[in-house]
Amino acid sequence: MGIKYVVCRVAYAAMDVDSPAADRTVKDFPAETHAQAEKDARRWATSRNDQRSDEDRLEWPWVLERWDVTSRSWEFLAQLN
Repeated sequence: MGIKYVVCRVAYAAMDVDSPAADRTVKDFPAETHAQAEKDARRWATSRNDQRSDEDRLEWPWVLERWDVTSRSWEFLAQLN
């Protein structure tokens, strides 16, 4: 049996004009535990968000999401701006 991974991602927040198939991913964070994946994603987003302009953060906000294996979809966890 192989190692199971949890994946969190930093993504652009879904907009009304996005198609359901739109790839909003900024960066993926695979880990062996949800806590580690979320910690890595939050740390990365915090350091990178400081480099983004206020305008970009307002127009293209980032969110933290987790892959739900059961529903095979991304589950919203938190706003990152």
